[in-house]
Amino acid sequence: MNLIYISDAYLPSRTANSVHIVKMCEAFAMDNHKVLLIGLSKEQVSECEIFEYYGVKGIFRIHLNILPQRTGILFLHALKSFLKVLKEKPDWVFGRSFLGCLMVSLFLPRQSISFELHAPLAALNKLQKYSVYRMLPKLSTLVVISQALKCILVNEIGDRFNVDKIKVHHDAASLGVLSGSTKDLLFIDSNKIHVGYLGSIQQGRGLNLILSLSRLLPEFQFHIVGGTEEEASRILMTSCVQSNLFFHGYQPHSKLDLFKSKFDILLAPYQRETLIKSGINTSAFMSPLKIFEYMASGKPIVASDLDVIREVLNDTNAMLVPPEDVQAWARALAKLRDVSLREKLGAEAYKVWEESYTWRSRASRIIAELDQ
Repeated sequence: MNLIYISDAYLPSRTANSVHIVKMCEAFAMDNHKVLLIGLSKEQVSECEIFEYYGVKGIFRIHLNILPQRTGILFLHALKSFLKVLKEKPDWVFGRSFLGCLMVSLFLPRQSISFELHAPLAALNKLQKYSVYRMLPKLSTLVVISQALKCILVNEIGDRFNVDKIKVHHDAASLGVLSGSTKDLLFIDSNKIHVGYLGSIQQGRGLNLILSLSRLLPEFQFHIVGGTEEEASRILMTSCVQSNLFFHGYQPHSKLDLFKSKFDILLAPYQRETLIKSGINTSAFMSPLKIFEYMASGKPIVASDLDVIREVLNDTNAMLVPPEDVQAWARALAKLRDVSLREKLGAEAYKVWEESYTWRSRASRIIAELDQ
């Protein structure tokens, strides 16, 4: 099958959605489909640079529209993407570009098209919401990232769309490759238990909880991999940071597996109000990429006990803790001094990931549903 994936992501970038998009294109290509990813860039960048940045195989093509990152540019990007689709004549268009997919659905009525949505309609702006409503009648499938999100959308969309065509596919992860230098990790004391958090340090990610844990558990070493230098500096200046807490800053996605390999325990302390840059609270419907990447590492996970997290994790493959209860988190970490318990939880999480949450299995299921 010839497949075009239309994305509004700038490549390469630090965003989780860009990781999701590139990994999905690799997965579609690994299933022997011819894949072209359409994205954005502020300057000329080679395919090889993007493949290396995300740690993926160069088995699909990339077409980047070189456009500045400013208001209104997505209209031009959508037009250019539509013209590329017109020229390539793919069998199927898949995407997360609201305007790009809308143009394909309106002007190529017989084109097979699927759209992936990561938020309820209420969280979209007017143009995005309009785009979804207009393309709904033409969609083969509408892919969403959690059962909770599907339930919300069923209520929002009503009888405008066949709910059986709303397909739930949680995020995924690929098997880590330990590439890069270990010089940033040479100071790690092998006699300590090392607890890692990898990801954004925006509001709702549990940074304050990690700061509290570092004070309660001085015998553990805590590591935060993510955030800008400015964010880390602000925390260092405004908080009482313990000597057992280390900031590693933002790291390329291809290097994160190296960090995870050095940690004994991984944290996902999502709060009940987890905000993204737009200010949307995603805690009720999210499918955090971090969770699946943690599972693929085979390391034990301590995560917030939220309904949407329990769609993937449970008490047999992770330790789930009320997000606001610092003492409960401290007790969970104390239990994980037990090496055998760490190994058991890590192995169970890895098994579930391997069976259900690889990028390739996600892509295969999406294709199978399209065929149906």
